[in-house]
Amino acid sequence: MLHLTVCAGLRVSELTTLKIDDIELPSMSIRVLGKGRRERMLPLWKPAAAALRAWLAIRGAGRDTRGVRQRSW
Repeated sequence: MLHLTVCAGLRVSELTTLKIDDIELPSMSIRVLGKGRRERMLPLWKPAAAALRAWLAIRGAGRDTRGVRQRSW
C-alpha cells in the first residue's frame, strides 16, 4: 500500500477510500476520489501495478466477486 501511495501520489484519505472496483489493471490505472469529491484517473507505474497484482492474487479477490457484500441476517 505504501508503494502504491508513493508511486501514484495518493493522499492517505484517498488510499483509505480506494475500493477494488477502482483498480483498472488492464489499463494500469486507478480511479481516485480526492479533495472536494473530485474524481481522477491516475496511471500506475509498472512496479506498482505488479505489486498490486501480487496483492490481489494473495488476497484472492477476482474481478467476478468485486463489490459483493454478504448480508448477515
